[in-house]
Amino acid sequence: MEIESVLGELNKLVLPGRFNWVGDALEPLYGGSSQTALIYRSLQSGQEEKVSYSELLRRAGALVELLCERGIKKGDAVYLMTPVVPEQWYSLL
Repeated sequence: MEIESVLGELNKLVLPGRFNWVGDALEPLYGGSSQTALIYRSLQSGQEEKVSYSELLRRAGALVELLCERGIKKGDAVYLMTPVVPEQWYSLL
C-alpha cells in the first residue's frame, strides 16, 4: 500500500474524543498485515531489521502488558529512556 493510499484511509477515520493509534488506526487498517511497518538499520553494525504491522502491534501490546505487570495504570506518567532502536517505536504506540 502506498503512502497516499494510507493517508487516504486515515482521513476516512472518524476520530473519537480520545485517540489511540493502535486501537483506532493501525489495528483496523493493518491488524493482521504482514506488510512492513518499520525498517530499522543499526548505525553501529549496519544490520537491518524489518517489522510487519502485525508484529509491531504484538510487540507494542507486550510492552503494555509488561508495564501493567509492574503496576503502571492508565493515567500514570511514565518516562522511558531508550536508545534509537525499534523498541523506541513500540513505546510510542
